[in-house]
Amino acid sequence: MVIFIFSKSSWNVYNFRKSLIKRLISDKHKVFIIAKKDKNLKNLKKLGCKFINLNFENDSFNFLKDFVVFVKILTIIKKFKPDLFLNFNIKPVIIGSIICNFKNIKVVNTITGLGNAFLGSLLLKKIAIFLYKIAISDNNKVIFHNYEDKKIFLKEGISKNFNSFVVMGSGVNTSYFKYSKLSKKKTIFLFVGRFLWNKGIMEFIKASNHFKNSENISFYTIGECADNIKNGITSSFLKSLKKKYNFKYFKFSKDVRPIIKKSTCVVSTSYREGASKVLLESASMGRPLISSNISGAKGIVFNNYNGYTFSLSNELSLKNKINKFLNLSYKRKQKMSKNSRFLATQKFDEKRVINKYLKIIT
Repeated sequence: MVIFIFSKSSWNVYNFRKSLIKRLISDKHKVFIIAKKDKNLKNLKKLGCKFINLNFENDSFNFLKDFVVFVKILTIIKKFKPDLFLNFNIKPVIIGSIICNFKNIKVVNTITGLGNAFLGSLLLKKIAIFLYKIAISDNNKVIFHNYEDKKIFLKEGISKNFNSFVVMGSGVNTSYFKYSKLSKKKTIFLFVGRFLWNKGIMEFIKASNHFKNSENISFYTIGECADNIKNGITSSFLKSLKKKYNFKYFKFSKDVRPIIKKSTCVVSTSYREGASKVLLESASMGRPLISSNISGAKGIVFNNYNGYTFSLSNELSLKNKINKFLNLSYKRKQKMSKNSRFLATQKFDEKRVINKYLKIIT
C-alpha cells in the first residue's frame, strides 16, 4: 500500500511515529510523510520514507491559508495516489478527513489529545467540535490515546462507538529506556517537557519552594523555552523564575535517559495529554510517577501502586503528594519503581502498541 502520514511537523512524526514508520516500511508499504519540515527531516529520510513539506499552522484557523493547504493536498493525492491516510493532530485530521472522504480514500484519524481547542474558550471548543463533525464520517476509523477523549467524541456525536478505538499512546521502546535502580543518596523530582503554561510547569516550580530548606531534595526541569509561542514561557521569564524558586534548569536534550536515570520521581503537571510520552518513558526506566489527574495519565499512573495523582492545577495538592512520596521507605519507593517498569513492559511496550494499531488500520 501507499500510506500517507499527515501530521503537523517533522519533529512530531519522528518523535511519536518513528517506530510505526519502521514497521510499515518493513511490511513493504510505501510511506509518505506530509508535514512542516524542521531539523528532524534528515532523521525521517533515514528511515526510508518520502517527505513532502507543507507549511501550515496547526493551532489556528485561517480560511484563505487553509484553503491553500486543501488545494495542495488534493494535488499531492492526484500525483501519488495513496491507498490510506493516517492523520494526526487537529488540522491534519480535519483537512485530511474531508479530502479523503471526497476522494474515497481510506482514512484513519488518531486523536493524540484534545489540546488547546478544548482548553480554551467555549467558542473555540464549539468551533472545533463543529469542524470535527464535518470532517469525520462513519467510514473513518478514529483512534484515541485515552478513554476520556473517546467518551467526549461519542457524547458530542463526532464519532460512533463502532468506529472508535483506544490505543494508549505510541508506546515506549522498553529496550532503549532500560530499567535502572533508584538511588538512595538523594531525592530528585524531575519535570520533562515543553515550557508551556498548559503543561503546568508553574505548579511544579512553585511546589519546589515548599522544600527549599530540606536536605538532599532537588527539583530539576529539562525542556525548551517557547519564546515564539503564545502559550509559551520565555527565556527571560525563566531567568526571573530561577532567581525566585528552588529548581535547576537543564536545556533540552534529545536523549533524556541520563537525567531520568538520575531522578527519583518524575512529575507531570500537564493540563491535558493524549497519553503522556514522558510518563511512559519514565515508567519504562522504573521511575515512580506523580501526575495531574488528567485523562492522559489514567492507565499509566495508579495511586499507591507506581505513584500518585494530584488535583489538576493545584500546587498544594502536588506538594502533598510530594510529601507523601518523601515519607515512603526506600523499600516502598523501589517497589513503586518495579511496578512502573512492569506496566511499561506488559502494557505499553511499543511492539504491543504497534501491533494493536496495525490491526485497526489494516
